Amino acid sequence: GEVVDVQYAGVDDLRRAKDSLNLTNQIALVKLGRAPLLYKLSLLSELGFGGVLLYIDPCDAPPGSHTWHQAFRVTLNPGGKPAI
Repeated sequence: GEVVDVQYAGVDDLRRAKDSLNLTNQIALVKLGRAPLLYKLSLLSELGFGGVLLYIDPCDAPPGSHTWHQAFRVTLNPGGKPAI
């Protein structure tokens, strides 16, 4: 599939993409942002996306923080122990 930039994969972002493209088996390009990842993945799945590429937008980092040297970590566990 083709890569489709859906910004933060919010409801409005996905509505705009759905109105202009066939999303079945496409690959969603998604900024992590603050919304729960599992929620975003469920919305993408419902629309028929075949895959997801996640990234952190440096503009979303808190002011004064330097995140470029930190490891990229994504967890599906909403809190609790990251190892689970």
